[in-house]
Amino acid sequence: MTTKKTTTPALDYPQQLSPIVHAWILTTILDLGGHREFIHKDFFSDDQLATAIGLDKWLNCKPPLNRADILKTLRDQQQKLLNDPATFATPYNLDLTHNLDNLKALIHLSDVECALLEFTLITYNEPLLNNALDQLGAISSDQLNRILAFLLQKTPQEIQAALSSNGALARTGLMRVHHGPSLFFRGKIDLLSRNFIEAMFSHETTPYNILKDVVSKSKPAALSLDNFGYLNTELNILVPYLQHALDHNQKGVNILIYGEPGTGKTELARTLVEHFKVAAYEVVSESIHGEGVEKGEQRLYAYLAAQNFFCNQKSLIIFDEIEDVFFDAGADGLPNFSKAWFNHILETNQIPTIWICNDTYDIDPAIIRRFDFTFHLASPPKSERKAMLESALKGKLSPNTLNTLALSKALVPAIIDRTAKVLNTIYDDVAENFDEAATTIINGTLKAQGNPEIRVAKIGGLSDIYNPAFTNTDSNLALLAERLKVFNEARICLYGASGTGKSAFAHYLADYLNKPLLIKKVSDLMDKYVGETEKQIAEAFYEATTTGAILLMDEVDSFLRDRRSAQQNYEITMVNEMLTQMEEFSGIFIATTNLMDHLDQAMLRRFDFKVKFDYLKADQAWLLFNEQCRYLGFQSVDMNLEAEFKKMTRLTPGDFAISARQAKLGVITTPEEIVTQLVKENTLKESKGTTIGFVQNK
Repeated sequence: MTTKKTTTPALDYPQQLSPIVHAWILTTILDLGGHREFIHKDFFSDDQLATAIGLDKWLNCKPPLNRADILKTLRDQQQKLLNDPATFATPYNLDLTHNLDNLKALIHLSDVECALLEFTLITYNEPLLNNALDQLGAISSDQLNRILAFLLQKTPQEIQAALSSNGALARTGLMRVHHGPSLFFRGKIDLLSRNFIEAMFSHETTPYNILKDVVSKSKPAALSLDNFGYLNTELNILVPYLQHALDHNQKGVNILIYGEPGTGKTELARTLVEHFKVAAYEVVSESIHGEGVEKGEQRLYAYLAAQNFFCNQKSLIIFDEIEDVFFDAGADGLPNFSKAWFNHILETNQIPTIWICNDTYDIDPAIIRRFDFTFHLASPPKSERKAMLESALKGKLSPNTLNTLALSKALVPAIIDRTAKVLNTIYDDVAENFDEAATTIINGTLKAQGNPEIRVAKIGGLSDIYNPAFTNTDSNLALLAERLKVFNEARICLYGASGTGKSAFAHYLADYLNKPLLIKKVSDLMDKYVGETEKQIAEAFYEATTTGAILLMDEVDSFLRDRRSAQQNYEITMVNEMLTQMEEFSGIFIATTNLMDHLDQAMLRRFDFKVKFDYLKADQAWLLFNEQCRYLGFQSVDMNLEAEFKKMTRLTPGDFAISARQAKLGVITTPEEIVTQLVKENTLKESKGTTIGFVQNK
């Protein structure tokens, strides 16, 4: 088959090939069979290569080409080069020779490995040498070994050993062979990065300069460990363990941190680095040339290089976005990237490493087991979000806006940092509307992420005047809250009609105990896939444990029905998982329900307290009405209105919340209008005649 003539693009080649490169080109063409592809009947496959090796006179001659004369000319050139001792004795490039000597000492390369690395680097620096190797066509791994052995005057066995996955070149990530299908020479061998090639030809390069486009120095932390106080349990394990590893040069130390984007995983890693006061390096996902590092596999090789280059100093490595690595392994099925190989990396790394990802979905459970400590970094609790907002925005937010913004679980540290960056820059321009500006910036990001926007009310809602005295229960809520301050552990079921204040009490209790409140609705827990709901339930309890939060599950009757009436197996397994988690949970768990008699009987027995929330008594409703009028700024209340409250038997705090929202909108402007609205709500419920917490028989 005849190959069409190609012309190498005009590049700035040196006027004369160096002797060793010239010799390698001729050996490739003459002894390795490249002439079969290079010299055709009427043309050369590469005119610029032909010119470089002295075949100019045949370029414009009348065809056919005289193959015998051409080969004799090339053979004469080759003989002259081989007879000259300077051909192989003269260094190709003094900087390259110096840098290779340093690299050999640093990572303990053998002579064969050095020769291989030098030759491959030169092929990247000498396009014509690479073009000559292309004349050999696609080659297998075995052919690659024999070609390199012939060119470098080594045995194929020596080359094979040097290029094996156990060799220093592969272990350090500097150079690796693709053992898959036959490829052209450049496709069979990869070097670490473009910058690595450039650095090896540079004067006075350093290990860091060699890696800087794939491994960067860690950025300074913006926080201290005090900002991660909600992670005390994890940090009390992690900090001393990493300190011990650094002090004793312990091998195989690996930490995995995972969690939603923006929760502060990378910042936590950088904060740990500053705490230990050691050098730190990050495996980058974008090169210094602004290009994405295309394959997770390449990032992993960069990590291996960093492990070998910096192992003689006390340091940590941060490997962020490791999903790239595992997605690559699953998608490409690369032979070099086996589970056993990665496990070996985790067992032998000399520098402690913090690995970071958003989720562990793509990571094989067998690999996860190899990490020394794995933990989930959730969004900070409300108290911490509030502290972050105060600190980042320098206390400029009003209390109402600060409290409202801090309620959003979607408000992660990254969003707070970006908001502060903008507002602190333009403070003088937005000082008069600072709260509105902050809310606008935050909501812009939340909306783009698909999260609910935060609405900051100009007038406070009913929660601002919450008091257990404004709820009608069969238990003393104030006493319960006081006792929980001491014992800090309970399983509580709050039941009763909608709006009676069950969820409001959970919020009050969290504020009273100065604890975050973790709210899980049915939509957060239920999943269409088998086993996923049980997983979500377990993760909810785990999150509450790790953050020290009160766990509130709203409307549990929707999915935790009595197993005796279950028709599907998953209905039973969901209840079983809940029972298991409740038994093991050592914090405060609150479940709310409007339909008490639907709950599984075994689960009911697990609750320490079952508190019934009923409609407000007349005197409670009157007191709450007066407190609301005072809060809304109504100057005087007609005492004759009290008689109306004695007539209403189905009022709830939720009804007052409706009137509070209408007041915010300006629909309600007087105490009398509040009463009118409450009468409507009461009448509507009386007409339905619903029994509290139970379904009437029909």
